[in-house]
Amino acid sequence: MADVDAIVQIAVDVIPQEPQVLYQYPYTDKFPEDCYRCTTEEIKGFVENASPASDILVMVAEVDNEKSPSGKTIIAHTVWDLMAVGNKKAAALREELGSVNDTADKFDCSDRRDADWNRIEYYSRIISRITWEYLEPTDRTTLPRTYIHLIRVATSPQWQRHGAGTLLCNWGIDVAQKHNLQIGLFATPSGRGLYTKLGFQKLTTAFVQMPEEKENVSMTVMKWYPQPQKAPGQALNAVKRLLFCGVDST
Repeated sequence: MADVDAIVQIAVDVIPQEPQVLYQYPYTDKFPEDCYRCTTEEIKGFVENASPASDILVMVAEVDNEKSPSGKTIIAHTVWDLMAVGNKKAAALREELGSVNDTADKFDCSDRRDADWNRIEYYSRIISRITWEYLEPTDRTTLPRTYIHLIRVATSPQWQRHGAGTLLCNWGIDVAQKHNLQIGLFATPSGRGLYTKLGFQKLTTAFVQMPEEKENVSMTVMKWYPQPQKAPGQALNAVKRLLFCGVDST
């Protein structure tokens, strides 16, 4: 569970930088235990990768740490939906990179007290519509996607601006280039600069505001397109040395 705990801690630590999370879960300060519990369940769900309509791959960046029992410390992670690569490709990538896939139990977070369920439902509806309107390159309007979706990039605050996020994103770009696939994402204000530097293009702004509420949130809808002249392989080789995918629950 150590790897899962480390990934969860990063996810919780960056919540103040993620307006879309604070918008849907405005009571995280009041109920931190619910936030941590349900974030743990979400991460385990990503790692389990059980849905037939998606192919989730969790990748992490590590640094050496002599004080850690494993000799490493996780400093960043990304969550990808790689279904478009082909038939649960994430499982093959896990095997190639030598990682272990977890088998998490199912959990129910419908009782979490930090959530605003009306906002969650409204936000989900708006984001789903924009996803299929702007990010999906075909006329498909249901899962599975036919592009690579970058669900999350999270770097421990003390390790931000050290290149971990860039390295993790470049791994996905290399995979997308190799398979001639697009990458789509919703960028927070703090992440938009990184994606722009990596070649992502802004498509539109996803603006969410419930009727008769002042509170709102906006995300930048961005897409990366495969480049005709780019030679794949360099980022993937670097990742094999510096990263692993999935988590070890032992």
